[in-house]
Amino acid sequence: MAKKINLKHAGLKKKLATKYRLSIINETNFEELKRVRVSQFHGILLLLGLIFIVSAITTIIIFYTPFREYVPGYPDVEFRRQVLRNTLAVDSAEQEMAKQVKFLEAIKLVIEGKASVDDNIQSDTIGSKPGDIANKALVKIDFKMSESDSLFMKRVEDEEQYNLQVIKRSKELAGVVFTRPIATGVVVSHFNAVKNHFTMEISALPNTPVMSLTSGTILYTGYTNEDGNVVIVLHQNNYISIYKHLDRVLKSTGNSVESGEAIGIIGNSDNTPSGQILSLSVLQNGSPVNPEMLFSY
Repeated sequence: MAKKINLKHAGLKKKLATKYRLSIINETNFEELKRVRVSQFHGILLLLGLIFIVSAITTIIIFYTPFREYVPGYPDVEFRRQVLRNTLAVDSAEQEMAKQVKFLEAIKLVIEGKASVDDNIQSDTIGSKPGDIANKALVKIDFKMSESDSLFMKRVEDEEQYNLQVIKRSKELAGVVFTRPIATGVVVSHFNAVKNHFTMEISALPNTPVMSLTSGTILYTGYTNEDGNVVIVLHQNNYISIYKHLDRVLKSTGNSVESGEAIGIIGNSDNTPSGQILSLSVLQNGSPVNPEMLFSY
């Protein structure tokens, strides 16, 4: 068996090595113009060389000339531009998400009482550690307001600036002076820790201004389906006041507010017949505080 295989290989090798004469002859006088001695092995090498050269030229044309746009499946210029735009958009979204995560970490630290807010709060949250963000939790943002909103806010502030009734109902606790969030209102639901009711609901007339309990910095403004417009204010001594069910918000995140300064307008709530209600919550070091300990009606 092995002998037959060796004979077969020897015959194939001999066949490939057999020389042939390739001649070019003049058809008129049969003069031999050119003569070349070749074999099948030479022919195979020549064919492979031609295939390699053609493949190389085709590859260069496809990858380095505009003809590549006509290759099926190859992305065109507009598609690549869209991919680049999408990549940049994803990168921006990741940066914004990182800001939101660090911002929430800052709020958590403040609520847990691990950060001081005696200093003015202003900082960028990117590139900072959570502990640093807690002491400098916010970016100062200068939101532009429409002319009508500016006039309305100025009128509200002028009306409440020298409101003696608000000043009369103020209380001082641990060096912080607190004022009533609404000048004239009716408490319709009291704080009750036993029933896990940590908010205080105050009803008032439509378009009644809602004021900051004391000086501080606007920590958050936003909207939820359950609570409507919400404003969170960060005060000294790690106090946080939360105002819900606002019809309008007069301040922006990062704004500084004084005690008794209007931050919004009372809004609607489906939980009370009157509809116009403010839901107020107060925290200190992350623990609920009875708002009626800070001011009285």
